[in-house]
Amino acid sequence: MIKPLDKTVRGILDDSVRYVVPEYQRNFEWHKEHAEEFFEDISAGSVYFGTLVFDTSKRQKEKETIIVDGQQRLTTIFIFLAACRLRAHQIHSTGQTSAIQSKLSFIDDTTGDSGTPKLEASPSINEIFSQTIVNGIWDGKTFNFTHKKRQIAKIKPIYSYFVDKLSKFNKEEIKDILEKLYDSSFVVIEIEDTQEAFDIFERTNARGMELNAADLLKNYLFARQASDNLSQDWESIIENSSSNILRMIKYYYVSNYGYTPKKRLFKDLKKHGEIIDSKEFLIEYKENTFSLDRFNQYHDKELLIRKTLIGPHRDEYHIYMINKSLAKKDIHMYGSRSEQRLGLFWLKINELKYLESFYGKKPILLLDDIFSELDHYNQKLIFNLIGNYQTVVTSTEKEVIKLINLSDDASYDTINL
Repeated sequence: MIKPLDKTVRGILDDSVRYVVPEYQRNFEWHKEHAEEFFEDISAGSVYFGTLVFDTSKRQKEKETIIVDGQQRLTTIFIFLAACRLRAHQIHSTGQTSAIQSKLSFIDDTTGDSGTPKLEASPSINEIFSQTIVNGIWDGKTFNFTHKKRQIAKIKPIYSYFVDKLSKFNKEEIKDILEKLYDSSFVVIEIEDTQEAFDIFERTNARGMELNAADLLKNYLFARQASDNLSQDWESIIENSSSNILRMIKYYYVSNYGYTPKKRLFKDLKKHGEIIDSKEFLIEYKENTFSLDRFNQYHDKELLIRKTLIGPHRDEYHIYMINKSLAKKDIHMYGSRSEQRLGLFWLKINELKYLESFYGKKPILLLDDIFSELDHYNQKLIFNLIGNYQTVVTSTEKEVIKLINLSDDASYDTINL
């Protein structure tokens, strides 16, 4: 359930939870120009920072809140607070230094030492972020981490800009700008379902230019758990792309499937992924050969049961589902009802495409009660795949109507029986 809330920055930072940027999010990508705009806004007074989307499904058990959308702004707030902490330390404002640190990390109430960071930043910067920005014993100046130059290059320019802007601030000026920051606000949307988090992330970002196709593709792959070692696989892809993954993905798609505009790249990739990524199937033709030896072998049994057991009318097609280790599973013998229905649908989709390519016309597709034993994701997958065909669907599932937003789309119609 979506719960929109008005929250100040103070309320967010004082909440007794740890904020985590998940792996499916894009990297931290704000630059100095974003920091300049941020500083100008809060210098002028309390501001509205926009929307944060939080997945709170882990809040009760693990005291964690997953940031679905808004990590760039929240991470920048933490970097700015670290610069304020340095300035307070420089002017020997011990109370301010400690108060700022309490916003950056949890404080041990028996020792006063800083503990677990309140923000686990994007994996693209988190190692350096945790050793510097949220670290209460960092000197505020040194970035001597030669093995993490890329992470430093993302954090240091923003941090250095803030340090420079605050370099002449006295205690009262620090107090004033912190009050403006803490009184600034977000609209916070809290959701409690992980799959819904992936869907919201995609919907809220696919419409604009803020996220490119590579960012959205990363979210999609993590949502579908496309690999057992997806984090490492994605890092390998980044390295092999010479840090230009969007261009590599575009080249891959165009070379394999033809030209697509940049704005449609993710949608076309996703359609391709939904055909091959959710389930992979294989069909084998089992010929029932007719020969004199087989005739003699089955002759007596055929007379007994009064049926023919050999010949071309007994040919069969076996559909297998291929798992990640490329092992075949006979879905007729070992598949669930859901897997069996998906296998038959896969066969029908290929039949549909063959007829379309042969005749040059799109056939009409009839789906009779195919949804009853499929989960929400696979129901949605089927609707995405049949979107380009005139389709007659019968179903006893009322939830199917919600999937196609009938009230908003004139291309759908229903007959209730």
